[in-house]
Amino acid sequence: MTLNKILVPLNFTPHSANALIFAIELMGSMKASITCLHVIEDPGIVISNFLSKELYEKIRREAEIKLLEFTKNVLGEKSIMFDIIISKGKVYKSILDTIDLANINYVVMGKSDSLETNNFKTGTNSRHMITNAQVPVILVGSKVPKSINNLLFPLDLNKPVRGKIERLLEIIENFETKVNIITLSRNDSEEVQEQLTTKINKIKEIFLEQNITCEIKVITSKKPITKTFENIVNESGVNMVFLMTQQETDTIEQFIGSTAHQIINKSSIPTITVRPEYKSENFGAY
Repeated sequence: MTLNKILVPLNFTPHSANALIFAIELMGSMKASITCLHVIEDPGIVISNFLSKELYEKIRREAEIKLLEFTKNVLGEKSIMFDIIISKGKVYKSILDTIDLANINYVVMGKSDSLETNNFKTGTNSRHMITNAQVPVILVGSKVPKSINNLLFPLDLNKPVRGKIERLLEIIENFETKVNIITLSRNDSEEVQEQLTTKINKIKEIFLEQNITCEIKVITSKKPITKTFENIVNESGVNMVFLMTQQETDTIEQFIGSTAHQIINKSSIPTITVRPEYKSENFGAY
């Protein structure tokens, strides 16, 4: 049986420690192995020119010792086997390179750097990862759930959704979870509501065929629903939020204003971000 491979970038922060703990919790359900990565950040061309190979090797050895001590403190009495990689360069580039070289299936990383800088438009490691990684990226904050059994999925039902749902189903094959879909309707006319009901019933059929419990909540409002959405996250008992990136990011931006960014940046529960992989046949009736 082919194992999933989880990459856990570690920068010795509390959130990266939580990422390692969460990755270990996922090992069993995902039948996965873990690779821990620490990146020695490139100080720049000028300074790099003055670093001898001997000095860099010393820095690398010290980083490896620190990484081993860090993982030992995180694991405590647990005996977990994992690989260690020490690399040099820009953090996000090193992570992306490692994904390709090590055939990584998932990245689980601490939510250490803010996504809010300049309205989400400047470069941060998290932003680069969720927009450029070809694999799902799980960002872990202050809470580490023991399992994933209640997932929240914001979805715009005004656009074709079958491809997005199929992508979700691919991901949650590794989890025994119910799915909570939340969508916003800005038009409460009878015709629009009938169209939504038809699409909702088709979506429920898809999940029913997969023996997955699915609940769909439609919020009808012409105003931003930031607080409503946050309350759903906090009160519905969900333990992970599923978000699409790229094309879906713009949809979520229109759907809930800045809430998607706030979920990633402020949510205490993990968020999993996935790039949509559309196929032409998925742009069907729903």
